[in-house]
Amino acid sequence: MCAVGVRIGDRRDGCADCGRHGPCSLEQATPFSALSKHHRVIDPPTMDVVQPMPRAIGIDLGTTNSVVAVFDVGQPTVIPTVDGERIVPSVVGFKPNGERVIGHQAKRQLVVYPERTVYSAKRFIGRRFAEIGVGAASMPYDVHEGEDGGVRFSIADCEVSPEECAACILSTLAQHASYWLEDEVVQAVITVPAYFNDAQRQATKLAGEIAGLEVIRIINEPTAAALAYDLVDGASQNVLVFDFGGGTLDVSVLEAGEGMCEVLATAGDTELGGDDFDRLIVDWIADDVLQAQGVDVRSDARTLSRVLEAAERAKCELSSAGEASIELPFVFAGGSKPFHISKTISRVDFEERAFSLLQRAGAVVRRALADSGLPAQKLDQVLLVGGSSRIPAVRQLVASLTGGKQGNIQIRPDEAVALGAAVQAAILTGAMDDMVLLDVTPLSLGVAVDGDKFHCVIPRNTTVPTADTQTFSTAGHFQRGVDIVVLQGEQGQASLNRELGRFGLDGLKAAVQGEPQIDVTFSIDENGILSVSAREVGTGRAQSIAIRGATTISRNEIDELTRRNKEMLRCQQRARESAEAFEQAQAVLAEVETQLEQLSRKSLWGSSKAERLIDKLRLAIEADNDPAKVLKLSRQLRSMLD
Repeated sequence: MCAVGVRIGDRRDGCADCGRHGPCSLEQATPFSALSKHHRVIDPPTMDVVQPMPRAIGIDLGTTNSVVAVFDVGQPTVIPTVDGERIVPSVVGFKPNGERVIGHQAKRQLVVYPERTVYSAKRFIGRRFAEIGVGAASMPYDVHEGEDGGVRFSIADCEVSPEECAACILSTLAQHASYWLEDEVVQAVITVPAYFNDAQRQATKLAGEIAGLEVIRIINEPTAAALAYDLVDGASQNVLVFDFGGGTLDVSVLEAGEGMCEVLATAGDTELGGDDFDRLIVDWIADDVLQAQGVDVRSDARTLSRVLEAAERAKCELSSAGEASIELPFVFAGGSKPFHISKTISRVDFEERAFSLLQRAGAVVRRALADSGLPAQKLDQVLLVGGSSRIPAVRQLVASLTGGKQGNIQIRPDEAVALGAAVQAAILTGAMDDMVLLDVTPLSLGVAVDGDKFHCVIPRNTTVPTADTQTFSTAGHFQRGVDIVVLQGEQGQASLNRELGRFGLDGLKAAVQGEPQIDVTFSIDENGILSVSAREVGTGRAQSIAIRGATTISRNEIDELTRRNKEMLRCQQRARESAEAFEQAQAVLAEVETQLEQLSRKSLWGSSKAERLIDKLRLAIEADNDPAKVLKLSRQLRSMLD
């Protein structure tokens, strides 16, 4: 297609060169760079004093597990669930009765209802179905393409998106926080992998909106980890953050100290994480079973879930032991007779099989160091973050690439990111002193130009927030409109990069090739989210686009998803209140029954009344349908002891 200046796209009333109407292909126009191209970069703003705001939480929305934290009594603190768990599995379960369960309860149903249990949804968030490759085939639940080209999950007769699943997790974490803080939580800082592209960041923010949260900032996970370690208050130092989670790897090199934290470079792999090591063990087991039994355990969803659970457990054991045993009795797969899986895996064999995964991780570290311009010897320390950083071979790899430095793990690797997000939330709401935090954009941004070329507007590792305006012109005579295709990536060939969006600028003044001047402005905010605008200098005609992500969810759909999420929270609240009522009733029953004899000595009437209440309470507990009645009877019975 014809394009703007160097060149973007062409819509015309008629082409003066070929006589055809509509798009045509012409030679590249002379770029305006030598004539009228100009460049503007916005320096990070100085921070004003922030007025106190309601308390906000920090959330690490992970692929495998998620954590919520808050800045409390002068320090960030992980908020436990009502069951006392500090880490919540990023799993959403859909029960046959329509109820949704989150976290540990959902993970427990994975073996029974694998086709109704969504895990690792973060791998799909903000991505088009065409981008996910073989990742969908390895899931026991149905993953397919939605009408808008995005990813969708089919759960029985219900279709859900990765964003909706993420919202379920976020709202559950916020509910735990509200319960723990005894105050409603509405604001949150949510972390994302540093290498998340614009669409994935937008999708994460949308998930927060569906969850009923005001997302006050999207922050990169390695940067959050640095905040958790409180590196900004001491002397200036060079730090490498190695963040290896369940589904993504991020490596950031930063300079921190003297009240400032500046990211020098970041690199990552959004398709490499602990889940890949789990699948490596699954394939190992499956190949052995296939050879011995002639059955592929990966073909049966329930069996695959059992094997996957055992593989994850073995991987964790190998972080502290030289070998791990896998025992799975009575395995059914492919209509075969039941058989037993018994296998011992040594750490040495595991590391040999994981060689290619480790090589990919090493390449990310090298790229981050190269982009930062810092040799490994100049690093002062290395922070190990994320559960997968516990793998011994991973730690050895990082040490070998950073001048032998042993990773700092003073903070639990699973919790560091959430704690840092809580620090950022406290800064933004005025709960703690401000600091200068300078992050970067992980991937280059630009436009498609003539000949399927990529013209970079904002290079990767540019400090954000930032804006850049460049001036282009038409590529053909008498163009009346142009199409601007916004891309993200590092490939010189435009079609090999990710298209973030496109928009048109019509009504251009008819002129010869190269005469119209069109300013194209890219602007990235503090969340790393992009907006693009174009303006013809001569006529003042302008058009803009806010990048919305891989899916085109309408406002009505968002409202409906929000409504469904609120209903899920109400169900969870009722379930918790019911559980508390029944737990209290059981405790009162036990206490009263031990004191019945004492009560009868005081009053025979009182004893018989207590026995009648006990019978009523037991019947109410067995009915299991009226927690309010159970609570009322419990209080009546309890009052007899006072």
